[in-house]
Amino acid sequence: MEMKTYRINEIFSSIQGEGLRFGIPMIFIRFSGCNLKCPFCDTNHQTYTEMTADQILNTCKTYPKTIQWISLCGGEPSIQVDDELLILLRSNGYKIGMETNGTNQVNRNLIDYIVVSPKKVQLHPSFRNITVDELRFPIKDGDLPPDLSITRSKMYSVTPIFDGENINSKNVNRAIDIVKEMPDLRLNIQIHKFIGVP
Repeated sequence: MEMKTYRINEIFSSIQGEGLRFGIPMIFIRFSGCNLKCPFCDTNHQTYTEMTADQILNTCKTYPKTIQWISLCGGEPSIQVDDELLILLRSNGYKIGMETNGTNQVNRNLIDYIVVSPKKVQLHPSFRNITVDELRFPIKDGDLPPDLSITRSKMYSVTPIFDGENINSKNVNRAIDIVKEMPDLRLNIQIHKFIGVP
């Protein structure tokens, strides 16, 4: 029987560069492929390696055992991530975070920390029934304030869109203006881009 594989863009160790968990060391599993075509995406979807769940786990084990968190990101991880992979990683002592655009259902019971970064599309209906940990809205100059009612979250923030690795001051200023208008929002900056880590 042929083993299931996942399209993996890269697996690497770094620190979480944004949000409430900024500075925590993590293993990042970046999946290739997405159902959206955002022009500011930092993933090269043309490059990937087909890996089994065991191969993914074995790669994660090459990093220090002190790193407890795995971040599933992309691309859009929810297209490929399934219970088999989540259970395998969790059974080996890892805590699981996922960064998703929210257009597909995710298993809240097997994911410890969910960050939804909604684009200008509707979230999957299942997000009406769960509370996510962070709701981060990407913002560019001219954008309207976001709709915080799309799902329940422990923290709401806006993230100014960069020009690749370079800061876009107009987008930052628009994000700041929105935060001033909406006290429930926080400004989220991708600090890892400033300190030069992936």
